[in-house]
Amino acid sequence: MDDASRRGGLTIREYERHVWDMAKHQIHPTFLFVAAQVVGATRLLEHPAFDAPGGWALELALFVAGFLGAWACFYSTLLRVAGFKSVAVTVLVPLAWATAGALWFAVPAPAELSRGTLLVAAAALVQPGVVGWAMTLIRWRAARRRAASLLTEAPRP
Repeated sequence: MDDASRRGGLTIREYERHVWDMAKHQIHPTFLFVAAQVVGATRLLEHPAFDAPGGWALELALFVAGFLGAWACFYSTLLRVAGFKSVAVTVLVPLAWATAGALWFAVPAPAELSRGTLLVAAAALVQPGVVGWAMTLIRWRAARRRAASLLTEAPRP
C-alpha cells in the first residue's frame, strides 16, 4: 500500500490542509469549551458538598453535563462545516468562559457558598451546554432527515 492510498489519494499538502482545517473548525472550539468547563468545575469542586456522602453524584452530574456541552460544540462545528447554520458553538464557548471567569472572580469562595448557591453556580456553568446539546441535536437530526430526503429524490445513474 503506497502513501497516497493511506491518505485517501490526497497529496501530503492536501492532506495536511484538511487536517489543519479540521483542527481549526472542529476540534479547536470544542477544546476551548472543555477547557472553560474544567476551569469552572475546578473552582466549584472546592465546595465541601463534593466531599460529603453522595458528593460523587453531584460531581458526576457536573461532568456529564459538561460533556453534553462539548458534544454540542463538536456537532455544531460539524454542521457548520457541512454548510448548515448552527450558532450553538458561537454562543457556548464565550458563555462558558464568561461563567468560568465569574466563578473565579465574582462569586465568593466555594467554602462560603451554601449548598443551594453551589447548585445555582453549577447550573450556571453547565446549563447552557445541556440546552445547546438539545438544540444542536434537534438541528443535527433535521439536517440528517433533509440529506436523506435529497438522496432518495436524486435520480440514480
